[in-house]
Amino acid sequence: MDTNQNKIDKLIALHLLRTINPEEQEELNNWINASSQNKAFFERICSEKSFERKYKLYKDVDSNQAFQKFIERTGNKEKKRYSVLKLLKYAAILLLPITIATYLFLTNSGLDDYKNERSEIFPGKPQATLILGNGKFIMLNAHDRKQIREGFSLLAINAPSGISYEKTKDSTLYNQENILKTPRGGEYTVKLSDGTVIHLNSASQLKYPVAFGEKSRTVYLTGEAYFDIAKDKKRPFYVVTNDILIKQYGTSFNVDSYSPDFVKVVLVKGSIGVITQNPQAEYRLKESQMAEYCKKDHTVTITNVDTYPYTAWNEGRLVFENKNLGDIMQTLSLWYDMNVHFDNQNLKNIHFTGNLKRDASIEDLINAIKYTTDVDIQIKGKEVLISKKP
Repeated sequence: MDTNQNKIDKLIALHLLRTINPEEQEELNNWINASSQNKAFFERICSEKSFERKYKLYKDVDSNQAFQKFIERTGNKEKKRYSVLKLLKYAAILLLPITIATYLFLTNSGLDDYKNERSEIFPGKPQATLILGNGKFIMLNAHDRKQIREGFSLLAINAPSGISYEKTKDSTLYNQENILKTPRGGEYTVKLSDGTVIHLNSASQLKYPVAFGEKSRTVYLTGEAYFDIAKDKKRPFYVVTNDILIKQYGTSFNVDSYSPDFVKVVLVKGSIGVITQNPQAEYRLKESQMAEYCKKDHTVTITNVDTYPYTAWNEGRLVFENKNLGDIMQTLSLWYDMNVHFDNQNLKNIHFTGNLKRDASIEDLINAIKYTTDVDIQIKGKEVLISKKP
């Protein structure tokens, strides 16, 4: 990485953290004024949507106390400022959800003496199992180009972008269903015969017909998926989970049914209706709204939300907005295919906010948590043990 750019990145981070001194600010101003590209980049970073709110949250959560504890542990006062900068390489991954922080702190070296021993835990990747109507299993990945056939019929083509079904008017395929299953540590994208694109998250399953009938389009989901529905005024699109039915009218939305307690439906654009069976009712969502269905009492709560934290996984990001460690590790366990154990259940209540690449190494994440809190994290194979520091 370019040394000068590395320095500028740190200055921008200090500016955003409001810890920059006058000399550093002057150096940053000189760089900003050196070119229109520099100025545009700086303005884009500083005008990051809801940065002020996120900065306040960053200051309010457990990180404040954690940073103080870290500074107290550094010993040498002259090195405190530098130590904090080194710590930010990891801490900002989870504590400062801005583009420059993710870029800077994932590309620098640092804290090498704190690295875990090489683990067997890796980020997820495109991989899935396709089950055809005749019961045949086909393993899919992004590198294996192949045609999917059943008998003499070409059903779909697998490519780096995912599996894509052919448009067909063959009525014999209307009632033939395929199942796409992703394992823990997997994801996959499928383009259905009507042009609808569905991104399936890890440990999820989608059942769908090879070709839709003339009156409606229905798929069945377990887990989580992001839907970009092809418009079709004559055939409404339905997503069926174990608990609710989602009816759409040409739109993009995310459905998360991982939790044993809730189903969350977030509408990005367009219009959808969330339909409950007991009691039977339909709740219409507007853009940037979330419907949360409680499985225990069969109620639906609709709130206005920033959709990005709920849909960022579809764009290759992991975003946590003041989430507790228990929920964060649940998400990570599915994506990294690891088993997480808490020695003390109270540790699940530590809160973090952050934005990072979905392919970040598990070591970066572990260090972000380990060295900004009073928890100790040990990795053995695919087992992760979280305990309170002695």
